[in-house]
Amino acid sequence: LFFSVSGGLLGLAHVIGATPFSTADGLSFRDIVLFCMYADFLLALTCLLGPLCGDPGTLKRSEESCFPLPQSVVKRIEANRAKSKPSESPLDGLPNINAKSGNYTFCIRCCIWRPMDSNIHHCSVCQRCIRRHDHHCCVFGRCIAGRTMEGSMRWYVGIWLCLGLGFVLFFMALFAAA
Repeated sequence: LFFSVSGGLLGLAHVIGATPFSTADGLSFRDIVLFCMYADFLLALTCLLGPLCGDPGTLKRSEESCFPLPQSVVKRIEANRAKSKPSESPLDGLPNINAKSGNYTFCIRCCIWRPMDSNIHHCSVCQRCIRRHDHHCCVFGRCIAGRTMEGSMRWYVGIWLCLGLGFVLFFMALFAAA
């Protein structure tokens, strides 16, 4: 939708004043506005690619963040190994485990210790713990997380700013063509 609107406005503004970019007198107001519209389009494209390439705030797995395993997890895994037909997910049904010392909880689904006081949520689609999780986006196929200018929210703020700037530049191009 955004590309349709942005590309349509860009093409329409370019068609309205179909003269070369520069004249003998230098760049005209219309040429500068069109250059800004192209720059706005490239910035919007960057903002749309940002969530696809960036990290929304995933908690990384490491030895420090995964170990030591809680006793109930170890018992469940060992009991599963002893079965003649082991289950693929032996930890199903086990609730998250709070640490006896410290402010941590063990996420059973991704097997990681995470801080209790921070806003961390386990995404059931991505199967990862995400800091400041907002939602899982079906369009991008990624988690959207963060607030204002952190995580992947900075890209969405940028998209809205580019859309607003695109409309302003479009009307400036209309004014310049008149």
